[in-house]
Amino acid sequence: MKRTLLSVSICLMCTPVFSQWTSNGNIISTTQNVGIGTTAPAYKLDVNGDVRSNNVVLSPGGQLSPFLSDKFAYKEQIMGQYALGWMADSWSSGGRTLWQSGFGGIKFFTAGQFRMSIHASGYVGVGTETPACKLDVNGDVRSNNVVLSPGGLLSPFLSDKFVYKEQIMGQYALGWMVDSWGSGGRTLWQSGFGGIKFFTAGQFRMSIHASGNVGIGTETPTQKLDVNGNIRGNHLYANGTVFANEVKVEATKWSDFVFDKEYKLLPLEDVKAHIEEHKHLPDVPSEKQVLEEGINVAEMQAKLLQKIEELTLYVIQQDAKNKALEQEMKELKASFSKE
Repeated sequence: MKRTLLSVSICLMCTPVFSQWTSNGNIISTTQNVGIGTTAPAYKLDVNGDVRSNNVVLSPGGQLSPFLSDKFAYKEQIMGQYALGWMADSWSSGGRTLWQSGFGGIKFFTAGQFRMSIHASGYVGVGTETPACKLDVNGDVRSNNVVLSPGGLLSPFLSDKFVYKEQIMGQYALGWMVDSWGSGGRTLWQSGFGGIKFFTAGQFRMSIHASGNVGIGTETPTQKLDVNGNIRGNHLYANGTVFANEVKVEATKWSDFVFDKEYKLLPLEDVKAHIEEHKHLPDVPSEKQVLEEGINVAEMQAKLLQKIEELTLYVIQQDAKNKALEQEMKELKASFSKE
């Protein structure tokens, strides 16, 4: 009798519990909240503890409630070494910030292909899983603006190119190349498809035309060096013709000393002897010297003026002698006519 009453009591105690569940083959369902580790579940599934699952599937419109410091553990990771978590920090006055695990990195995939990575070191890689700097891009970069902080740089790898606007690859604006200049580093190459214009203070200053002509003050240079303005320099070498409306040469001395009373003018006999021996005027460079060394325009102009002034003195001397002879001839004629 006691055994029968005990069985009936157990059945009555279990009936309210099982009445909340519906069994349909392998599927067991309930319309109530389910709690694991909690006696007061507040959600359809409320777990007070860690959850491990091979897959997490959310129906359209479903969500994981983002409580403060919630963590999503994956595979064999223990709690604390989570993949992603919602945290409150200085960014989150209007909400929470998505934090990545402090123990690993992040890789991003689209269409089943790797796209981007954030390494555990903090380096970001686009197109590379092993970024070697703060931003490491394996591929072309397009940007409306490139800003470098003071002391920052773009690492000049071999044949790097900066693509701009709608230019296709190969028609790049600038590129770092190794050439005959580059034994100590790389050379900045300009596109082979266009020219370069240089501006300062918002004003055009200089151009390198696609033809190779260089213009200063002009955007349409017609010569190898076309300068629209004045030129001042210590040295000018041109293997070609220089066209100019005006050339002004600064000189440190001039040849007016020839007219000083202390200046000793060489006798014409000495000048003649020098010419016969050296085949050029005194104090004037020889043909051999000019061909080998060129000439200094200011110095040569001063030398030529010196010779002109010396020639003027010779003419003055000769004129004085001629006048003396003429006077002597007049006196002789006068004496003959008296006889």
